[in-house]
This record gives sequence, C-alpha cells and structure tokens, in this order.
Amino acid sequence: MIDDYSFGRMVIDGKVFDSDLKIFPDGVRPNWRRKSGHVLQLEDISDVFAFRPKLFIIGKGYSGMMDVSEKVKTRLDEENIAYFATDTSTAVDAYNKNCDGKTVCVFHLTC
Repeated sequence: MIDDYSFGRMVIDGKVFDSDLKIFPDGVRPNWRRKSGHVLQLEDISDVFAFRPKLFIIGKGYSGMMDVSEKVKTRLDEENIAYFATDTSTAVDAYNKNCDGKTVCVFHLTC
C-alpha cells in the first residue's frame, strides 16, 4: 500500500523513497532509470512484460510529463495487458485500489 506521495517522494508501507521506482507483487524496486529520461520505452519495462501483470499502472510524474511510447502501448495491447497511464497522484490512487498481486506499477516521482 502506498501511504503518501508528493513531488519527488513516495512512502510505501512506512518506507520513504525519493527516486523513480517499480512496484511488483514481491516488493518495491527502487532507483528505476529509463533509457530516455521522460519517455517510457520497451527496454525500460522488460521485467513487466516477463511478469505479465493483469494490470499495469504507469505514473507519468507529478504533472504527467513522462510520455509512453507507441511501441510500449502496442506491445501491451498485443499481450492483452490492461494498462492505465496518468499523473502519478492518480496512479497512486489506482494502485491502492488494485494492489491484488496481479498489478505492477512504475512511478516517475518528479515532473
């Protein structure tokens, strides 16, 4: 469960994170870096595709500035992975309502 989110900071189960991260059912994967800072590309989420979540939530940043490449959208559609890409605050709410062991999230904490 995500306890709190503000620009550049997320609290998950009482632990503070100040870098972009991924949440899988087995835990948080901090210090997530993308190949191209503000564009989510296939290479950035190969572990997500390997896991094959029922739902993939993408937090695009405080103001929603991170773009999701068309290649990512196409592959998610091809693999029948439902996804939701929005600003990180809204993505946090979506995750907290759907953290059922079949959901994976990635969060850009700034911008």
